[in-house]
Amino acid sequence: MDRPLMVSLAAGMLALSLASQVFAASTAAQRCVAEKLKAAGKAASAVVACYAKAAGKGTPLDVTCREKVLAKLAATFIRTEARGGCPAGGDLQLLDSFERYVASQFADIVVDEACDDGVDQDLDGLVDCFDSDCAYTAACAEDCTNGVDDNGNGAVDCFDYPYCVDAPACHETNCTNGIDDDGFGDIDCNDSDCVTEPACAESCTNGVDDNGNGAIDCLDYIYCYDAPVCHESSCTNGIDDDGFGDVDCDDYDCFGDPACNVCGNGIREGFESCDGADLGSASCTFFGFSGGTLRCLPWCVSFDLSGCLR
Repeated sequence: MDRPLMVSLAAGMLALSLASQVFAASTAAQRCVAEKLKAAGKAASAVVACYAKAAGKGTPLDVTCREKVLAKLAATFIRTEARGGCPAGGDLQLLDSFERYVASQFADIVVDEACDDGVDQDLDGLVDCFDSDCAYTAACAEDCTNGVDDNGNGAVDCFDYPYCVDAPACHETNCTNGIDDDGFGDIDCNDSDCVTEPACAESCTNGVDDNGNGAIDCLDYIYCYDAPVCHESSCTNGIDDDGFGDVDCDDYDCFGDPACNVCGNGIREGFESCDGADLGSASCTFFGFSGGTLRCLPWCVSFDLSGCLR
């Protein structure tokens, strides 16, 4: 049995079974619920037909086909509620759940998202300009300079990243004027846009804040990150080579250096948590136990708590 026929039959059987419930209902409330379920069953079958038609033609889903079905269903619900017997609201969730199941069965059918009608055509939970399918469409254009959320996606001007990422107004255009040109809060050399500007070059060795961003030499992480002088060049010389305050194996640059990780020699060193009987200051009570025996695991980076007592 082909896919459209299988899903259509399922929807049709649902509609027929729900129709029988209308006659079995004895109270006004029961009749109201049964009438709505019957209408939802029919609508579900009609929605399947919309998808099946697209599948048969090999074309995108005609969303107007589906929207007509939903409009007719809403009108039926209103008429039913006017007779009394059941509360209004929340009923369309029934069809929505079924339609999402149908959409999953026809996942290969392209559904074009209209970007200005407040409807989630492709059922991905994102409406209009919030949907990436609408990126760079005319309906979702952002001015980037007027202080207005033009496309209604909740982000204003340069903070509307997908749409204003390439706008000149959203970049630091001058790295020496003392002005936050792009409005992101970082001025001149403090702005990542200026990282390649000659005016923002940092010597990294002269003890001077060359680019005026408040960070000197190796502490100017953005500009001196790759400078050899800003890394621990030797992990065994007893010197803080990069000036960050950590000497040799205590410096993160030495993580993985053989001289700093001799697990099994009984000496806790480098980034080891423990080594054999050398547990540092750790104990069972440190981990919240009342006592017992704490041991070091064989790979020296964690503890064996099995000997600790509650």
